[in-house]
Amino acid sequence: MTGSEKENENELPRQNRFSPIEFGEEQHMDIQENFFKEQMMKIHKMTEEKEKKFEQLFQVEREKAKQADIESGTNEERIHRKEEIARFIDKQIKGVEEFEDEREELIHAHKVKKLELKKRQMMEEVELEKEFDAALTRLMQKFTPSKFQVSGRELGIGIVAYSPLGRGFFGGKGVIESLPENIHLARHPRFIGENLEKNKTLYVRVENLAKKHQCSPAQLALTWILHKGNDVVPIPGTTKIKNLDGNIGALQVKLTEEDMKEISDLVSEVEVAGSRNFVTTDKFDWKYANTPLPKSA
Repeated sequence: MTGSEKENENELPRQNRFSPIEFGEEQHMDIQENFFKEQMMKIHKMTEEKEKKFEQLFQVEREKAKQADIESGTNEERIHRKEEIARFIDKQIKGVEEFEDEREELIHAHKVKKLELKKRQMMEEVELEKEFDAALTRLMQKFTPSKFQVSGRELGIGIVAYSPLGRGFFGGKGVIESLPENIHLARHPRFIGENLEKNKTLYVRVENLAKKHQCSPAQLALTWILHKGNDVVPIPGTTKIKNLDGNIGALQVKLTEEDMKEISDLVSEVEVAGSRNFVTTDKFDWKYANTPLPKSA
């Protein structure tokens, strides 16, 4: 049995948080949603009917004015009635125009308020998801296993920290130094698209912590590994003398247990976006190895 098959065999059942907890709750929400939709439709219908009646009122009054008796009476009285009717119609037309203008302003203000309401709802939903993500991150940190390291120490096996600077990430690659598109690293899962943008927030946290300890982000990453124990050895690679000198300078940075905890809490591995390996080599990871257990196990 391969390592991946063992993982699947021991995998705990997980509830999909995007599914309703209970069918009854989903059904209740559907009923509420339908109720509110019906209420909104009733309000819209009432508004439309009011507008129609309002427009009809103007038309009726205008027709009354047009059909008024302007032929009876003296010539002076006829002229006077014609002038009154003309003034009435002009005033009514002006009133309709003013009504239309203010109605447009009202509609615009209503649309703006609806958009603002939707934005607030979306922002609240985003904050809710962030809150869940943060809580889940803390939970995973709480239960993150450390059996591999403990077992290695029990067997007297040293640990070589491969790519301790995250393939140059904590040296600034992809953050303060852009990656050329034609290099292999530009296709690494942690250096592409949305993953890189998410990981940049981790770099900023390390950078702020590095300022506190008066060192570079790369030096802080290395010294954090060095403080994990004498049996843990980072192997940073570089092609530049200044980077080599900087890496050696990590030996001068001293961290307390409180410092180590602060760094671990602020920069958690569960927050890292993207696989640690290239897609083509991920299947060769130690997690999928089929190494036989020692006879004494």
